[in-house]
Amino acid sequence: MLEINLTKQPVYWATIEKNKDRHLKMESMFKNLNFENTHQIDGEISNPYTVGIAQSHIDALSNPLPLIVMEDDCSVTKNWTPTISIPEGTDAVYLGTSWFGMIRDVSTYRGCISSIYDNNFNKIYNMLGIHSVLYISERYKDHVIKTLKDFQQNPGTRGCDEPIALTMKNFNILALKNPLFYQEDGHSDQETITPLQPLF
Repeated sequence: MLEINLTKQPVYWATIEKNKDRHLKMESMFKNLNFENTHQIDGEISNPYTVGIAQSHIDALSNPLPLIVMEDDCSVTKNWTPTISIPEGTDAVYLGTSWFGMIRDVSTYRGCISSIYDNNFNKIYNMLGIHSVLYISERYKDHVIKTLKDFQQNPGTRGCDEPIALTMKNFNILALKNPLFYQEDGHSDQETITPLQPLF
C-alpha cells in the first residue's frame, strides 16, 4: 500500500479568471484543510467552453506526479481525511465520484459501472466527472493528456470527461467508497456526494 498525505500533494485547480467567488471558496477550503501546495490555473474562455476546460486539465497534468487536479466547483464532504492508503498498481484515484457514466457512448444518469475493490475503494469502469482526481501513474497521465488533446480537435457538444470515461476500463482506476469531495455546481450535487452503489 502507498500512503498518501493529500495535503502535501501539489494541487492544480482549474478555473477561469472571472470566477472570483469560486476562487475565494477554493482558497478558503484549501486553507481550512491545510493544503500546502496549490496552484490556480486560469483557463481560456473558448467556444465550446469544454475545449478550455480540457486545456486546463492538460496544463495541470504537465507537471510531475503524483498530483491532484480539481475544478473550481469542488467542495469537501463530511468524509474528509488527509491521508489515504492506495493499493500498489493504481493508476489514479477519484477523490470525488459521480453516478453518471458513459453507456454505449451516451452520458447516462445512474450509468456509472463500478465493482467492490476492497473496504475503502470501488473500481470504476466508465465514470464521468473529473472534478477531483489524484493521478499516480505516468501511463495514465499520458493517456489522459492524449485523450484531451484528441477531444479538442473534435469536441462537438460533448464534455471533455466523456472520452476519458469511455477508456477508463483499460486502466486500474479506483474511487473512494466515501467521496472526499463533491461537485457543488447546482445540478450535480447529489449525484456526486452520494456514495456509488457497486454492481458487483
